[in-house]
Amino acid sequence: MAEDGLLFVIDKKGGAREEEEERKTRSKKSRPYEDEDRENKKKGKRTSPTAQKGTNDGDDAKGIGKHGKKGKKAASDGMDMEEKWRNLLFGSVGTEADEEPAQDDDAGLVRHGGKDVPAWQDEDDKNVSVDIKAKDRLKKLRKTEEEEVIDGEEYSQRLRSQVLKVNNNVTWATRAAQVKSGDADEDGMNLLKSTARLTGSQSRLLPSAVLDVERMKDANVSDVPDCVIQALRFHPNSQLMLTGGLDKRLRLYQVDGKKNPKVQSVYFEDLPITSAEFSADGDEVFVSGRRKHFYVYNLAAAHIEKVEGILGHHDRVLGQFCMSPDNKFISILSTCGGVQILSRKTKQKIGDLKMNCEVNCCAYSSDGTYLYTAGDSPIVYQWDMRTRRCVRKIEDEGSLKISSLAVSQDGGLLACGSQNGVVNTYDVRGFHGHDPDAYGVIHPATRKSVMNLTTSVSQLRFSPDGQALAMASHVKKEALKILHVSSNSVFSNWPTSSTPLHYVSSVDFSANNRFLAIGNDRGKLDKEKKIIQAHFLSPIYIMKV
Repeated sequence: MAEDGLLFVIDKKGGAREEEEERKTRSKKSRPYEDEDRENKKKGKRTSPTAQKGTNDGDDAKGIGKHGKKGKKAASDGMDMEEKWRNLLFGSVGTEADEEPAQDDDAGLVRHGGKDVPAWQDEDDKNVSVDIKAKDRLKKLRKTEEEEVIDGEEYSQRLRSQVLKVNNNVTWATRAAQVKSGDADEDGMNLLKSTARLTGSQSRLLPSAVLDVERMKDANVSDVPDCVIQALRFHPNSQLMLTGGLDKRLRLYQVDGKKNPKVQSVYFEDLPITSAEFSADGDEVFVSGRRKHFYVYNLAAAHIEKVEGILGHHDRVLGQFCMSPDNKFISILSTCGGVQILSRKTKQKIGDLKMNCEVNCCAYSSDGTYLYTAGDSPIVYQWDMRTRRCVRKIEDEGSLKISSLAVSQDGGLLACGSQNGVVNTYDVRGFHGHDPDAYGVIHPATRKSVMNLTTSVSQLRFSPDGQALAMASHVKKEALKILHVSSNSVFSNWPTSSTPLHYVSSVDFSANNRFLAIGNDRGKLDKEKKIIQAHFLSPIYIMKV
């Protein structure tokens, strides 16, 4: 190859002339067949065998011939695919006598006559007797206290039921069940009675009957602070949880319900933490305290940024943080009824809001369009963040001072907690149908008034799916209640007076509806797993006390 190439480059005339002569000789040999093919095509006859063979050989060399190996394989694959689709759509050809029971290797079942039966059964199970009262670990299988001995089959069934009760998310071991028309109608009625989101949630409908609680490991057992937990929030992806207190440390934990290892601890030398919030995108943590400045901690870069006060804000301390869900604004409560509005990107002031009384709490709507604020009066102010004007004033029925606010993630419910312990819930969509009085205040009817707490309500938190509302007061011990939103009923079996909640200082739900964290004045975050029971088992939350 190298010599031919060198010859062609050096001796252009001679080398090119020899190659051209060889090319002409080959074309003369194949020309009779080409001429014959042209004449046959004009007459409508078949081409010559030699030309036809040359064509097929060329196609085989390219891998696309009609009779090549790849062509045969493609044809057979096409026939197999056609046969598969025919069997799938119309069933395999054959009589019922020729059909054999189908074996399901994944489920370990044999399908016979349209029903699933076990592939193998041990006949000796009926002859085995098990004393479920002899050992403590088997007592939970009893249905009555007098029951002692059961046979092997019943023992197997109860073990399966116990496994499904503890771990009911074993969908890999179950077959897809066909939904009956009656069940579909019942599920539809339950869906209409629920305030859960139709998409994007992994939780099931929350029953309103019984709340079964199982104690779990402490969430912050790896690093227990020596102060009251002032701030407690879950990361938007539910993997991280932050805690903060007056010991000036921000702690991050990876919450898995079993080990809960500590991920990181950040020390702020000049800032006792009273408020800490994740940004809406989860990239940063905003930390504030009884100081003029606040800190921004970047989780990815592990970088701390100090913001030296707010331009135009002359208060000596900063109040509670409130992050908008659309990741545009940061609201900071201040004195004299003021609310400072900061840009999420620049961390600088872009506006402020002013109430007619001291402000105690605030909450954003689900889309960040509206901000609700309340304080030392029974009036809730609704602000339009696009124009920064008060568009509506809502009176909280029966209250004198409002201490906490919460808005459901679908934006349909507003909860107001007062200093006398009453929690009122309102339908936000019903505000449009009320005309304001001479003072510009509307008086909507309450959806539900909860009076289970007797002291000032310090914490209100909706679950992400909107099915539960956590209410707590830090003034009295064990002052925590869970409201089932759709039925407007408070769970009576948990927590009880013997539940070691102590003085509850902070509450938060995780984004996937699996966890509820409860911080107290002892610094510990005990964990409890709630399996909601009614007509079916549905693990929804893991409680941390």
